[in-house]
Amino acid sequence: MSRSNLVARNILVTLATQLALWALSFGVTLYLPGYLKDSGLGTMTLVGSYATILSVMVSLGTSKFLIKEIARDRSRTGELLAACLVMRLVLGLLALLVGWLGTRLMNYTASLQLFIMIALVVMVIAQLGEVMTSGLAGLEEFPKQNASLLMERVVSSTLIILLVLLRQPLWTFIAISSIGAISSLGYSAYLLRRYLASVSRPRWSTIKSIAQASVPFLMAGLFVCVYGESDALLLSKISGVAAIGWYSLAKRLAGSTMIIPVALCSTMLPTLSRKYLEDPSAFIGNVQRLIRLMILCVTPISAVLILAPGQILAMLHYPPGYRHSIPVLILMGSAIILWYLSQAVGTALIACDRQSVFSKITGIAAIVSVPLCAACILTTQRIMTNGAIGAMLSDVLLELFMVTAYIRALPKDVFGWQTISILTRTSVAALPFALSLYAMSSRHDLVWPIVGLLLYPVGCYLLRCLCPADLQMLQQFGRRFSRA
Repeated sequence: MSRSNLVARNILVTLATQLALWALSFGVTLYLPGYLKDSGLGTMTLVGSYATILSVMVSLGTSKFLIKEIARDRSRTGELLAACLVMRLVLGLLALLVGWLGTRLMNYTASLQLFIMIALVVMVIAQLGEVMTSGLAGLEEFPKQNASLLMERVVSSTLIILLVLLRQPLWTFIAISSIGAISSLGYSAYLLRRYLASVSRPRWSTIKSIAQASVPFLMAGLFVCVYGESDALLLSKISGVAAIGWYSLAKRLAGSTMIIPVALCSTMLPTLSRKYLEDPSAFIGNVQRLIRLMILCVTPISAVLILAPGQILAMLHYPPGYRHSIPVLILMGSAIILWYLSQAVGTALIACDRQSVFSKITGIAAIVSVPLCAACILTTQRIMTNGAIGAMLSDVLLELFMVTAYIRALPKDVFGWQTISILTRTSVAALPFALSLYAMSSRHDLVWPIVGLLLYPVGCYLLRCLCPADLQMLQQFGRRFSRA
């Protein structure tokens, strides 16, 4: 297989896997919040955030380093895998001790301490599995890597839905993920068995060199983790676990649509990287097309979240307690536009070799996020008795800061009035869909929203939201995938 076909195949398999993972995640979102209620979902989100923060200490940023080094020298695969496994196992045991001490210091209840310790054990197993999937990625065995990821998600999602149907207690939902993590770890280890068998025991010099080389990746991961996971911890101390559930529901529903920017950016990154060196003017044009496609996709999603949050909750049969999520979902409608734009602009920054901007801007966001989030939660908790609104408001403000900073770091003329014009035109094209949402008075009345959504691409075409070059680009990617 030629190099270009190999890349196209890997992209296609990755995109297909992302679609499957999205479907599984959305299936869990349909069942889980209604069964656990807002307090149960909040507790589950809290323990997940707690474990995610400590996972940074266990991974030590070694995944990206592992992929790069194995890709450059496959003969070191076994040596690097063994060293990373030993490193993560030792750090995992240390994380269990630190996590237990943290629960005592934060004065969590005995049941919450138990839930967190279960989640930490699952996290350590998952971190060992990530070593294996990173090894497969370094070997460019993306079909096998994606099969391992898909196996973990299929097992976990199926078991979670089964637990809902069997009406099992909360701790089982936290512990059941270990089965999926063990399945993925075992399968990946089997695929890499000949590399692992070639190593007698890991060397201290290798472990030390990996730890030193991974420091930049560790800092970036730490910044992202603090920014992304601090909301739940702050909500737990200021507003309670129910507010975490209201906040988590909004992020789960909006996060299920992130397959769109992931797919578009994964597809565009190689083209943008090449165009930046070969033809800077073509690079700017392609970035503008990517931004247009992002706006085109996100506008109807944003309209649903802003205009019909109550109808969404009714359609999904969620309990009345989730009515507190309605203002959070409305704010999420604005945040998701910034999410999509940050994906597009971030991809452009990577393509033009300005990755250092990420660590700087994300680091500032991480430092600011904790006091800003705490202030927003305290304010909305006192005024509206709903700290989840403040948590989402802080996300909107931080995303706005990062998108603005990313845009300023791009070459000139990439982002301008033409982008505002596209956003305006797509909003006008979405008017029939937006108006139809008001006609959706009950969960059974879906005719008008479907008609409105079908009219959206017609409006985009009439208002020229996409130019002929955009359509030609999509056709080229379609032909590339069909040959893969």
